[in-house]
Amino acid sequence: MTDAIDPRAMEVFAAALRALPKATVGKDVIWQIFSSTFRDRAGVNARQRLLAVLRELEQRGALRFPRRRAAWDCSLEPPLPMKITLIRERKRRVPPAWRSFPWDERLDWVADLPSLAPAEEALLRRIHDGLCTGAFAEPAPVKYRSLQLTGREKRLKTIMKSALFREGRLTPELLGCMPETQPLAWESMGISSAVLIFENAGPFLMARDMLATVDDPPYGILAYGDGNRISASVGYLLSIGRRIGRIDYVGDLDVAGLEIALRAQSSAARLGLPDVRPAVRFHRAMLHAAATLGSPEGWPVPRRKDKQDAPTPEQISAAVLFWQPELRAAAEAILTGERRIPEEVLGPDEMKQALLTPLSER
Repeated sequence: MTDAIDPRAMEVFAAALRALPKATVGKDVIWQIFSSTFRDRAGVNARQRLLAVLRELEQRGALRFPRRRAAWDCSLEPPLPMKITLIRERKRRVPPAWRSFPWDERLDWVADLPSLAPAEEALLRRIHDGLCTGAFAEPAPVKYRSLQLTGREKRLKTIMKSALFREGRLTPELLGCMPETQPLAWESMGISSAVLIFENAGPFLMARDMLATVDDPPYGILAYGDGNRISASVGYLLSIGRRIGRIDYVGDLDVAGLEIALRAQSSAARLGLPDVRPAVRFHRAMLHAAATLGSPEGWPVPRRKDKQDAPTPEQISAAVLFWQPELRAAAEAILTGERRIPEEVLGPDEMKQALLTPLSER
């Protein structure tokens, strides 16, 4: 029999075990801690005393004995474990504050997120405050909202590509962001709902002057697409307060120009605008004007050292799809020969004839 275990010594022994860095403790360490804790008993009935102390801790759920017989020292009585495994108290996980935060009802999905970075939480808190105070009631440009919410004018555009803007979460409309439609340079020429867009400024200005002298021009709206910008600005036609019944497009006959037209066509379709169509009479006039100027096959495409290689046959075949079927073969032949016809080939005579032809004849 062993004497009663000193409760204070037991707590010191248990605390020393808990302080160990590893959960598995070998017999040498166990004896070392036991001898320094129960100094008055270490030499008398030491094995019985140690086993009693370990069993007491086992009953408390503080440690676990090895199951295999081979892991016990049976050379003397009583047998002692060669090692023990400490049972650590699991820290109770406290849910992050954003899970219990009283979000605005339009942000109630935040509490269900699997994780949330500190920067994202800070942004969502600012959005919550803005929704509660009505700070987003008046539409504002995206860059203003970005400065307002992040302190950086372009940061919000990047965040809009993140998981925070997945379906059912944040939207530009929720934050009162104005649509980022680029302005389109246009002029009203009459009451017709037909629109004519030129890729380049020169032809646009010449057509504007000509239509200004016509009482009932076939095109009521004349626009300047400014090259590749047209795919981002064609949607501006929805905001000018005019009915848009038809959109014709004139651009350079080269791969870049045709790809610009195709992108404008795709943008218009996505926005619910009428189809962006090739301006047939103008394209015929461009081919005719090139021949009149002695270059029926167009002019060589200027190359710069920092530009990509010549377009592939596949790129050319895809690009000419914008032109009307009866002119695609001629256009493809010009592009395959690494030549082009600029929109500016239209002189006053060609422009007038194409511009003033009734739309029903196009």
